[in-house]
Amino acid sequence: MGRPGMPGPGGMGGGGGFGGPGGGEMPNREEMERTGAAMEGVMRMSNRLIIVKAEAGYLLTEDDGVSMRIPAEGKKDTGAVNGAPFETSTKWQDGKLRVERKFKGGLKVTDYYAVAGEPRVLTVTSKIEGTRMGGAPPTVNRVYDLDAR
Repeated sequence: MGRPGMPGPGGMGGGGGFGGPGGGEMPNREEMERTGAAMEGVMRMSNRLIIVKAEAGYLLTEDDGVSMRIPAEGKKDTGAVNGAPFETSTKWQDGKLRVERKFKGGLKVTDYYAVAGEPRVLTVTSKIEGTRMGGAPPTVNRVYDLDAR
């Protein structure tokens, strides 16, 4: 797969400030660093994504060599993004593979993987929750063409 698209409608926006409307407690420094590291890894857009199906689920590898395991449906796994640990769960939902990653501190990233169209393209839509930004959760869309090599 190659050529990621730019963020789609909904963009990467959100409100401002911590705790949303009405304020809230300022997160501690460790939590902010962990969330920042996780967000940096989640928001990275690779030019190429290699997906390999295995008995235990899938293995996704980006063009820079960063890999992520996606467990088989109904199973859980653990991993880390930029040193920030998370737990992953997977299920099929409305013809899309739904992969949910929960990070310590409340950050949750839900990725939806869908293949459609002619020529076939893979669309990965990521919904990011628990960032302590007000407004709607940020959404990032990436689109990959099939690479027939």
